[in-house]
Amino acid sequence: MIRGLGSTLDRVARRWMPDPFLLAVLLTLVVAAAAVLFGNAFSDGADLSDKLVTTVGAWKAFIFLPPKPIDKALLYFAFQMCLMLVTGHALASSPPVARVVQAIARLPRTFGQQVVVVAFTACGMALIHWGLGLIVGAMIAREVGRQALARGIPHHYPLLGACGYTGLMIWGGGLSGSIPLKAVKPFAEGTAGVPLSDTLFSSMNFTICGTLLLAIPLFCLFLVPRNEAEFVPFDGGAATDDTEPEVRSNVALALALAAAVWSAVVFVDMAADWGARRFIYAGVNAAIVALGVHRLISLVIRFFTQTRSGRTPAEAMEGSELVVVLLCAMALGWLEYEILKGQFKLSFNNLNYAFLFLGLLFQGTPIRYVRAVGDGARGCAGIILQFPLYFGILGIMVVTGLGAVISAGVAELATETTYPIFTYFSAGLVNLFVPSGGGQWVVQGRIVIEGAAAFPDLIPKSVLALTYGDAWTNMLQPFWAVPLLAITGLRARDIIGYTATVMILGGALTIALLIAL
Repeated sequence: MIRGLGSTLDRVARRWMPDPFLLAVLLTLVVAAAAVLFGNAFSDGADLSDKLVTTVGAWKAFIFLPPKPIDKALLYFAFQMCLMLVTGHALASSPPVARVVQAIARLPRTFGQQVVVVAFTACGMALIHWGLGLIVGAMIAREVGRQALARGIPHHYPLLGACGYTGLMIWGGGLSGSIPLKAVKPFAEGTAGVPLSDTLFSSMNFTICGTLLLAIPLFCLFLVPRNEAEFVPFDGGAATDDTEPEVRSNVALALALAAAVWSAVVFVDMAADWGARRFIYAGVNAAIVALGVHRLISLVIRFFTQTRSGRTPAEAMEGSELVVVLLCAMALGWLEYEILKGQFKLSFNNLNYAFLFLGLLFQGTPIRYVRAVGDGARGCAGIILQFPLYFGILGIMVVTGLGAVISAGVAELATETTYPIFTYFSAGLVNLFVPSGGGQWVVQGRIVIEGAAAFPDLIPKSVLALTYGDAWTNMLQPFWAVPLLAITGLRARDIIGYTATVMILGGALTIALLIAL
């Protein structure tokens, strides 16, 4: 049944799914018409022309110059998203990570195993960083397709591409989840924010994340066609040649382990009042410290052992590992200092800071990093082109009150049990028009929090419902798939039928968890 549903939706998507930019244009027209008909923020006695003026004026104002209190925050947010994507791409495409991707791609022996590996990896990486999940998901889908072709394994490459995109259905519950991160800050004076311990780091979120992390790859496995005649082979070209020499050093390994142990001990002592969870965070931090120190020492060894004859001074500096070591030791050393002092806060800027310098460290040389960022910047084309239109849609929904109408209508129908469920559905609906967690919080955040306040202890669950609802319909909205499509060489219509099927199944599972927890 699941396989049949996937095949049906795939045929529909291939016939009807437009280019993502055209979809943004069509959504703009739909939202503008709905705002004129149903918006509740127009002045008394406003006629059709007044409503049109207000609607189009809001649309134009928000495209590049939104009014206060939002002001320039949208353009700032757009740049943050571009930086997340570019830094995530640079890190994901670095030689050490690329070697891991290739090693993972060689593990599965059948197409079913390949589907599970791609989906699980994409979802796991998305919980660390949405950009990392998207780029690694695309890279491993492409590499698995290449491996399948080279090894003669019958395969369906568009399904692999869809598996690589599934991380965008779970990312909101991970470390880069924009709604929980924004919910920490009160939306008005006299109100309280929602701490991350009640959202991202709650047992409820761990349960939802863990369940989806296991279930989504299984849903993808059910989509594998029975008939090999339906398979579509990979045709994306040969593998790229990674010419970076790999350094193996016992000294680097020993120093990395020593640094990891030291950081873990200091962290556990610093966060003694965090309870048992401090050991989890200490372990994650120690692992990152170990990788960073090992890479730093390896680059130093490579700098002093490799020959540089035949290069100009400029070329030598562009390819110098020592420059990278000095800058990254300073940047990442300060970040670790903040962590061990308890001063680090999980924010977009701190995440971008970390991935900026981790990517530089893992690329190894300045010129390699510049090229990686240039490659990643091509994936930003969709953000740059489409974000202004979605900002305009956001302006229409905020100024005309259309977003409030949708959210308030949902809240009026809800009870204490069903409020998170209605929030989930409304978030999924709004995400089709405003495919951004930060934008979603602007449209719905205050309404959801105020509605949940009527029910005891429901605010954290409602924030999570908003979070997962926002991520849910990413499987139908191809906005964030643009970078993945560029890497895999696929079109939106090639993958949306399969991701829509995962959306239906994953949505039912998430709703069940929101009710049960």
